Amino acid sequence: MRASTALLLSLVATPSFTLSPPHPPRAVARTARAAATMASDCVLPAGLEKLVKAMASLPDDKYRYKQLLHWAAEAPSLSEEARIDANKVPGCLSTVHVTAELRDDGETVEIRGDSDAQLTKGLVVLLAKGLTGATPAEVSLVDASFIRKAGVAASLTPGRNNGFVNMLNVVKAKVAALDGASSSLDDAAAGCDAPAAGGSGGALADALAVLQPDRVDASGTCVTVVASCFEGLA
Repeated sequence: MRASTALLLSLVATPSFTLSPPHPPRAVARTARAAATMASDCVLPAGLEKLVKAMASLPDDKYRYKQLLHWAAEAPSLSEEARIDANKVPGCLSTVHVTAELRDDGETVEIRGDSDAQLTKGLVVLLAKGLTGATPAEVSLVDASFIRKAGVAASLTPGRNNGFVNMLNVVKAKVAALDGASSSLDDAAAGCDAPAAGGSGGALADALAVLQPDRVDASGTCVTVVASCFEGLA
């Protein structure tokens, strides 16, 4: 009996623990709020800033929706040569292709895009119009939160909103690759070895075509690819 009583007392006295997420320190919370504010107030390329202000000035969501459809209707379609897997945006409800190339000045970019859905094509055209003429450095700093400033986000389903983020990230990845290829050519002109045929832009496009990623995040010259084929490798 004494042994049983001792065991029972031991079990009763065993402490229990409840796990709950820690509350972030005030300094961390302030930093997070500041980061969110910076993202929403980020400096946009001049062309994109102009379009964002124009869209935000429209009376309501219906007019903004019509503007996107108007852009889609007037924009030319991509050529068959450009509608390839290397230019396809992953994670979109519709089929979307985007291309990026340096303009003749060697410093600014030309963005083109197309989709088989009119609203989605309007979003692609918004990106193409807004980012064409920007420098790679300017494109790398663009945050997808600008779509809220334009007043368009409220008209998008969660799926289309995610697709828009993917569009921007693929554009940023392609522009970053162009910038890297341009830098390599500049180094070659200065006496360095010339880059391999195809350039880093072609290598990145080939890799994306093989991986078929779920998401592509780009920041400056850093590109993060999230793909199902990487599961279990971490």
